Amino acid sequence: MKKTIFLILLVVISAYLFIFQWKLAPRPIYSLITNSIDLSKENISGLKLHQDINSPSFIKEYGKIQSLNDNNSYDYFNLKNGLVIATDKNSHMIIRIIVNDNHDKKLVTQNGIKLGDISEKVVKLYGKNYYKRQEQGTDILGYIDKKNQTTLEFWCVENKIQMIRLDIASIN
Repeated sequence: MKKTIFLILLVVISAYLFIFQWKLAPRPIYSLITNSIDLSKENISGLKLHQDINSPSFIKEYGKIQSLNDNNSYDYFNLKNGLVIATDKNSHMIIRIIVNDNHDKKLVTQNGIKLGDISEKVVKLYGKNYYKRQEQGTDILGYIDKKNQTTLEFWCVENKIQMIRLDIASIN
């Protein structure tokens, strides 16, 4: 009996979120309802997911870096030019790349999107297979690559890109 009530409650809450609050749903929900695009070559000015921060090429470009904050699973680092990355604590591989401060306008996605661009340019260059959600009062356009388990999100305020976030899909 308790299991049946729980399942009914779960279905009702899920239906409510889907119909009325879908923009506030957790990010993994969007992988179920959004068509996949190929993000396998996606990068931010050459910086890619799964790069090892201890590799000679990474150290040559960014130097030795110190963690800003850590938790049980990953560490955050500030790089030059407004880049922030997160790495897996064990493998030291990049699992998140964030651009939220780009004074020199040189930090761009694979398709040339930079901070300050309008969201219509994102849709023009990345296509219409995106999801919309909200977090921290910000509108987000997101793309997912289901095969490579990657997401690319553009955080917008008043239709202008304020932050770009490239992640492995499983990161919180």
